[in-house]
Amino acid sequence: MHRGGGPMGQIVLKRPRRSGSPGPNPMRINRRSVLAGIAFSGLLLLSGCGKIASKVTGKGEKGEDEERRSVIVQSGDFLVSVSATGRVIPDLEVEVTSKASGEIVEMPFDLGDVVKTGDLLIRLDPDDEERNVRKKQNQFSSARASRDKARSELELSRSTHQTSQTNAESALKLGKTRLAELAARFERQTKLFEEGLISEQEFEVERTALQDAETGLTRARAGIIETQSLEHVIESRVQDVALAEVEVSDAQIELEEAQERLDETEVRASMDGIITAKHVEPGMVISSALANVGGGTQLLVLSDLTRLYVLTAVDETDIGGIRLGQEAIIKADAYPDKTFSGKVFHIAPVGIAVTSVVSFDVKVEVIGEGVDKLRPASEGSRSWSAVLES
Repeated sequence: MHRGGGPMGQIVLKRPRRSGSPGPNPMRINRRSVLAGIAFSGLLLLSGCGKIASKVTGKGEKGEDEERRSVIVQSGDFLVSVSATGRVIPDLEVEVTSKASGEIVEMPFDLGDVVKTGDLLIRLDPDDEERNVRKKQNQFSSARASRDKARSELELSRSTHQTSQTNAESALKLGKTRLAELAARFERQTKLFEEGLISEQEFEVERTALQDAETGLTRARAGIIETQSLEHVIESRVQDVALAEVEVSDAQIELEEAQERLDETEVRASMDGIITAKHVEPGMVISSALANVGGGTQLLVLSDLTRLYVLTAVDETDIGGIRLGQEAIIKADAYPDKTFSGKVFHIAPVGIAVTSVVSFDVKVEVIGEGVDKLRPASEGSRSWSAVLES
């Protein structure tokens, strides 16, 4: 049986069965029994037949002559076939869509063309994305300039702080030394003034010098405090640099994303294969597979035809006689006088019920000569359907 709207073929899987053990002696059976056996074995496509050993004539109950035959019962094979329809499918089939949306401006390949991995399949109009890339490049450049400025200001603040701190520490040290010297000198001059050895004017000069030294020391200490306040400025500069680094990183990410969107305007082949379906033409506007809930516009179908299979459905009453590796004979509608070889590649572990009839999907690989003549079946067409016999 067959499910779905695709092309159909037929699969016949032959199962040999032993007809029985050989008998040691000929067994006599009448004509009626022989005819029944032929009908049964004809249903099973009996491949082994008994050999006629002799022919005798006898009388029936009514005195009529009856012809009787003696045959030798021998063992042989019953050839049981399973037949089902299916369609040719490729080893791998990829629906090609686009991450970007826009108008198609170029399609270098056509239906049936062979493509290699990385080949350009479709190019969309890149104008909008190119403008966006240029905009993001400008933002990235501006962010880097701001970061470089912040770094320069930080280095300048650190240098200024270092110089100011050194000068303030030197001034403080010098001020302490000068104050100590002038204080000792003023103490001596005070004694001399009290003894009348120096004039009042000379005494006032010494006192003024001492006061100036005290004022200088106070300024030196204020310079130390001022250099400590510069440390807060440096911390602020460090934060500015960190913020500028984040802005540069964000701008770089946005630039990379814009470049990716520009690259996505070129749809390239993800594998070697043949274009087996084409849904769009140049000039059409397509939607993005990422932005569209329905998955975007289907562009092409890319198929790997290095290995071909026939996919069919086998009734549950016949599935028990099918096994992996079992040989099959394939007949294609396109080649009615030619047969192809195959073997069972996969048997579905779970059946599918349709209108109370259960069937199992069976996948048969096409092998041997003539594989290159078959083509995958297009959905909705009976072309390239297949008959399989094994």
